[in-house]
Amino acid sequence: MIAADPALEVCPDFALPFYEFIRSSLIADPGAQAQNHEEAAQALTDAWAAHNAQRCDDYTRQQDELEIQGPGRPEDQQEPPQIRQPTRPPSPVELEPERQPAQSNRRRPAPPTVRRDIIVSTNLQPRPSSFAISKLENFKYIDLWYFTRAGCSEAAAQAKAADNEGLSLTGGHNNERLGLRTTSTATASKNAILDEALPWGEFTQSRYAYLNYLPKAGWPKELYTDMAAFFVRVETHPLARMGDMGQKVLLEYQARARRDWHDHAKRGEVFNIAELNEDLIKIIKDEQQARNNERVSPPAQNHHNPD
Repeated sequence: MIAADPALEVCPDFALPFYEFIRSSLIADPGAQAQNHEEAAQALTDAWAAHNAQRCDDYTRQQDELEIQGPGRPEDQQEPPQIRQPTRPPSPVELEPERQPAQSNRRRPAPPTVRRDIIVSTNLQPRPSSFAISKLENFKYIDLWYFTRAGCSEAAAQAKAADNEGLSLTGGHNNERLGLRTTSTATASKNAILDEALPWGEFTQSRYAYLNYLPKAGWPKELYTDMAAFFVRVETHPLARMGDMGQKVLLEYQARARRDWHDHAKRGEVFNIAELNEDLIKIIKDEQQARNNERVSPPAQNHHNPD
């Protein structure tokens, strides 16, 4: 289900320096037919517009179906009762004013400088959960659902409740970075969707947010450039134009390839994920076709031969 009207979405400015590594991947890909950064930016814009138009059509059909179904029961639409939180007792520090001056001596971060020539970005990226960011920081596999609108919205809702929750320690295993996270955002979401089952539209949407956080998570340029090229080639593969069947093959391929890449990362060496393995894609296609045939094949019947 599409939560918001795609017609209200704004196309990213793919000519910005941030998207340079994606444009470079397109220019280096002979199948993309982009000779320079301007053509690559236009190709990305065209792809975004085509995808957005398809999502607009899907959203219109979805709203028409909801209108036909009618509203749910009145009791389903009632807001949940508000639960009054108990008053927090004062802490020992609050009860002992003489300790307050010592706390004021703590080192504070330096205030930021102001750039008057820069304003807030038009394309603000939603923030995923601390759980997802921690996975990226430690080069671990994470499902792309955490970078979808649904995943980021859930993370934002949990962050609002963080003041009423405890902290948990994350990392510390196999040279992972240690960090304190709020309990709600430090664990996997029960609503997460596996990459193989993620709708194609959410896959193409979420990979932008995913790639945006790789440099922020400390990935070197070579690694996140390879990952960007990987997603571009998956999304522009001929199977993507074959509809749901081909897209499911590519979704499973990217999930398998990324999982194996992250398994190699644990051992300190990774393969070139930007180059797609067409043999593996064919194997996945054949496997899915076999599963589909099993679903539609009628059960075998035992014929009785009379004596």
